[in-house]
Amino acid sequence: MSEHPRSSETSTPFTRQLFADDAPLKVRRYSMIGTYAETPPRFVRHVALLREPTEVTGGAAVAVYESAPPVFASPDSAERLANAHVVSDLALRTSESEAMTNWLARVATENRSFAPIFQQYKIKPHMEWVRASETNRRIRRRFSCAGFVLEAYRAAEIQLVHPNVPFPAASDEQLKHAYSNLFDLEAANPQVRKRIGFIDRADLGLTGDGPWSVLLPGYLFHAGSKATADIPRPAPFAPTVVAEAYFPKTATETSTATSK
Repeated sequence: MSEHPRSSETSTPFTRQLFADDAPLKVRRYSMIGTYAETPPRFVRHVALLREPTEVTGGAAVAVYESAPPVFASPDSAERLANAHVVSDLALRTSESEAMTNWLARVATENRSFAPIFQQYKIKPHMEWVRASETNRRIRRRFSCAGFVLEAYRAAEIQLVHPNVPFPAASDEQLKHAYSNLFDLEAANPQVRKRIGFIDRADLGLTGDGPWSVLLPGYLFHAGSKATADIPRPAPFAPTVVAEAYFPKTATETSTATSK
């Protein structure tokens, strides 16, 4: 994990865990912002894109673009906040940043006006097009939070994770760390579920009893941590264990994840 000189002028990528008593860290636009689950420690449950260059401290709420759900990709949308516990700043080149701006603009123009929030969300695969039933025309994309960020970086020709290597299989219990609210919705009032577009976990891609090969937010920070001043765009990261959903990962998480 690379350290970052505290200046917004450096071109050095950095990925690091943030602490409340750290000095404010200057972070560039479209950096990845990770939010921890309440438990277990250091499990990254959410990832988003930093909306504007910001001085960030550990746990502070920062403005982001994200798939929460719903999808927030427009600068004209209401400001969305995410608590910053981990950050990955890849020191984007101007052309890369512009490509991501253009991608967000395209996502923002997709028709979501009548789509309940969970019909904008997908866990497996991390991104899926919704198509018109009669014409097969693309209407809008559904994303997981990690899928939203991954596809934004792909638009800038930055491949964070290996596209041809299956993700580690995560159990029901492990996925509850990232999707606790989703699992709570299974017991919600049917009228509530209908209003927000929550059908069941299978509609989100979690069919059967699992385990499931899912892109988890923490994997993106391990991908970001490979970038250095000498190799700013390393080969895509290929996660091998669910323990890499933690950032930073310790031997304890590795032992626990492989024993499930």
